[in-house]
Order: sequence, then structure tokens, then C-alpha cells
Amino acid sequence: MHFPYVMAKKFGLSKQVMETVHEGMTSPHGLSSTVEIIQRRRETRYYKLLCLVADRVTPLQLSNPLYLAPTPPSVGQYSSQQKPLDG
Repeated sequence: MHFPYVMAKKFGLSKQVMETVHEGMTSPHGLSSTVEIIQRRRETRYYKLLCLVADRVTPLQLSNPLYLAPTPPSVGQYSSQQKPLDG
């Protein structure tokens, strides 16, 4: 199954996202499973970014006890801001 119209337009969606949507359309659970997969990927990406920030902030805090690290958004805030498929 191909999506000539969707693939012809530049929406900024990656090939991986389109494959996930295609798998959701052909799976017995439909697109609801695709939405769950995308949400899980957002959360995984958030925790990876949080680990990177923690790795950078820890040495700064050790070298300067008065250093105040910026507070990252919660996983819910991050996920709601990173919704490429929602209008």
C-alpha cells in the first residue's frame, strides 16, 4: 500500500513515522496502536534527553556548588509539545 499524496507533500514526517502509520493501518488494532507507539517513542526520547542533560549538569554542579540547573519540563509537557501529527 502506498500513499502517493502524503509522500508527495513535504510534511516533515520521517520515513520511520510513515512506516509506523502504515503498520498501524494494517494491524488488527488499527491506528490506535500507532498512536500508543508514537507516544511511547516520545517518552523514550524524553528520558534519553533527560539523561544527556543530567550528564552535562552533574559536573557543573560538582565544580560549582551554587550552580542552579534549569528545570526540565515534565514528560507530559514534553510529549504535548512534541506532537507532529496533531493539528
